[in-house]
Amino acid sequence: MTSNVNQSLQLSVNGAESPATIQLPFTMGKWADSETITVTLKQGANTLQFWRDQAPQDGVALKSFTLKPGVP
Repeated sequence: MTSNVNQSLQLSVNGAESPATIQLPFTMGKWADSETITVTLKQGANTLQFWRDQAPQDGVALKSFTLKPGVP
């Protein structure tokens, strides 16, 4: 949920140097889905890191995320 436009989250998997960028939709206080991104996970434990690096960004809430197996 976002309260202003042009917000994004950065996502790094297992400390990767090139994070994926998740563009967040402008929602005016209602939940909305962001575009799907694809990341590669290794077998076993993985660490996901989320952060914002474009100020100002206010009112961002991450409700949930879903991990789905990829298609080989």
